Amino acid sequence: MMKKLKLTPSLLQEVRGWISDCVGTWRDIHSKEDVEALTQEEISEWIEIHPNGR
Repeated sequence: MMKKLKLTPSLLQEVRGWISDCVGTWRDIHSKEDVEALTQEEISEWIEIHPNGR
């Protein structure tokens, strides 16, 4: 069982930045608003899928 990542506000912002760079390529994220609406769980999933940030 994987341990859930603890995401600090600054890390959340950084990850949202990575995801923003990939708008339109991941699930149904097509705008910056979609990125801002992501939950911490979804962001943790993104990190698991893209461990190097891309």
